[in-house]
Amino acid sequence: MNYIADLHIHSRFARACSKKTNIPLLEKYARIKGVNLLGTGDVQHPLWLKELKSELTEKDGIAYTKNNFPFVLQTELSLIYTQDNKGRRVHVVVLLPSFSVVDQLVDVLSKRGRLDYDGRPIFKIPLPELVEILRGIDERIEIIPAHCLLPDSLIHTKEGVSKISNIKKEDFVLTHLGRLKKVNKPTCAYIKKRNCKLEKFKEYKAKWICAGNLEKGDIILYPRYLKVRDKKVLFLNKLFPEFFLKDSYLTPKKEKFNPKNTPINNKIEISKEFCRLIGYYLAEGYVLKDRISFTFNKREKAYIKDIKKILRKIFGKHIRIYEESEKSKGYSLSIYSKILSKFFRQFYSSKTYRAFNKKIPAWIIDLPPEKQKELVIGWWRGDKGYTTSEILANQIKIILLRLGKNLALLKKEKF
Repeated sequence: MNYIADLHIHSRFARACSKKTNIPLLEKYARIKGVNLLGTGDVQHPLWLKELKSELTEKDGIAYTKNNFPFVLQTELSLIYTQDNKGRRVHVVVLLPSFSVVDQLVDVLSKRGRLDYDGRPIFKIPLPELVEILRGIDERIEIIPAHCLLPDSLIHTKEGVSKISNIKKEDFVLTHLGRLKKVNKPTCAYIKKRNCKLEKFKEYKAKWICAGNLEKGDIILYPRYLKVRDKKVLFLNKLFPEFFLKDSYLTPKKEKFNPKNTPINNKIEISKEFCRLIGYYLAEGYVLKDRISFTFNKREKAYIKDIKKILRKIFGKHIRIYEESEKSKGYSLSIYSKILSKFFRQFYSSKTYRAFNKKIPAWIIDLPPEKQKELVIGWWRGDKGYTTSEILANQIKIILLRLGKNLALLKKEKF
């Protein structure tokens, strides 16, 4: 028989869990979702254990409800300890074969810490020692590392947001401490096929929760990116060595002069104005062959003037800005330049240069907050907080958190 199991859950005695949780409700919603085997959660908690013993009947290592729904006796333990001069925080899921073994576990753990204050108790026990303790109680006890993520889960990396299934050895990921750390070894094996014939969710759909809908007792964790590395200047010839450097300007090699080959300042100052320009581009800019463009409403004259001023100051006196009125009160600014076209392509996550693929390069994520503030100003002036890029939305979230701003991400269907 194939099982669709959830063996890592908590009771109502765990923090940030529903106070309505009980065995009948767990059984009810497991059946709705197509789950046919559940963990009990928090089996060591005195009050929950008493309830489990009254609600479940044990048979051959499985505990059944009166409706014959199966549960595995299960808990999660939090271990905080020091090993090799480093602090360790490890969570493990523990599966137990019988109530008699649970009673032995309770007897042992109660001598090492409190079991009644939370569904997931904390112990100062090194993981190897815990394994020995549990094996000493009963060799059938299973100890499993907790909190593996699904393959499509998005995490923050040095290069932006990425699915965890795409993470490789030596990639840099953002930790709970707000620091980028190198991945030594991806340890999870990903299940590519579900054998569940029923729908994952029948009566409700997974959804984003707006901050305004949070309730007292909910716990929200947002890693705040702490690294700051300023960048004063950028040299285009180091990014694009295929172009020709002459008299502090960069031009395409061996090509006759035309607007696309306009000389561009090689030394780009990473100033507040530069960052504001990038914000404008992330909101209202696009690249097409050898052209970059910005599109605004005709009424946004101040923003149009600001962009023109920054473009000339940053990229040099030789650039020519083409202005054009568009339909529906639109107004566009364009520059024909092979160099700038290539420069602005770094603000996309793939070679499909569309708005839904826009991203912020890693080195901009590291810039000081005062520069990032200008990027947000430019982006907000253009898109008013909207984007079709999930990667960009999460990167803006990181920057706003660094700036001390509270926010909520809302996902909407197409207008």
